[in-house]
Amino acid sequence: MEEKKQRPVLTANCCHCGSTIKFLMPEKAGIVRLKCQNPNCGKVFGVQIEEKVISMGNNPPKDDSKAKQEEPKPVITDTIYKGKTSGSSLAHLSQERGFFRSPISYPLSIGENTIGRKDDSKPSAIMIDGDATISRRSVSITVTESQGGYEYLFTLLEKPKNPVVVDGRAYTEPPASFVILPGARITLGKTKLTLTY
Repeated sequence: MEEKKQRPVLTANCCHCGSTIKFLMPEKAGIVRLKCQNPNCGKVFGVQIEEKVISMGNNPPKDDSKAKQEEPKPVITDTIYKGKTSGSSLAHLSQERGFFRSPISYPLSIGENTIGRKDDSKPSAIMIDGDATISRRSVSITVTESQGGYEYLFTLLEKPKNPVVVDGRAYTEPPASFVILPGARITLGKTKLTLTY
């Protein structure tokens, strides 16, 4: 009987809390959904497993000088969070403005939507007026259509003056790129935004 080949162990960092999660390499390339094992988090996230990672795991380098078998070394995957929404309508950003003022709605379009403070010399697709604590081109949300839904890829474009916070986690240094889902709360400087339908 043929012995079943042991699959290598991969690791990924939770995009919500940063905890390292170990999991077995899938048989095919694609998106793997994981649940964070940190009891204070427990959120579902995903990682993109590329074909080169699968190939490397299926064809490990041969070393006949070592007789003993060692546990497979973890392969670090991209920390980009992948996921898509199931809604058929495009989401928008809603800016909170206090109890007695209605929120401002910023529509998103297919492609890259840069977001930053209002500056006519260096305009963004979405310009936030009245908050000097935001960088001119702080972040972007790239919208792509995906199998009847939309994917919203959030990217930190430059080192911000103040931390950019997404769902409670601060990002202070680029590169940072991950998919957000409707309901995601984004803080740029003093401005609070929510990705919503």
